[in-house]
Amino acid sequence: MKTIALTTGTILFAVNGLFGFLLSGNDNFNLAFTSIVIAVTTFLLYLLRTITLKDGFVPGLGLMIALFGIICYILGLVSHNEVQDNGYIVASVILLAIEVIALVICHITSKSIK
Repeated sequence: MKTIALTTGTILFAVNGLFGFLLSGNDNFNLAFTSIVIAVTTFLLYLLRTITLKDGFVPGLGLMIALFGIICYILGLVSHNEVQDNGYIVASVILLAIEVIALVICHITSKSIK
């Protein structure tokens, strides 16, 4: 499963870069934003498969990470080109924080359950 996450992430990263350069309506900021979202989502899905978690946590966290990744990707596509006062970046960072906190809580809980 780890290699599937990395392979899928690499393919999505390459396709995103290709479409980012081919489509004229897509700015470099949006390309960078969406590429970072793909990289972070891929890393979190890889991390989900490498850390020790109870089996019940893995499907739910995997679905949450993938769904939040799709939401952040869409936010990156419609985001405007300014970093300052950009609500789309703020929303993406909040979703990323929720993902990381849930992953850490599930990891700690899994270690305490015998």
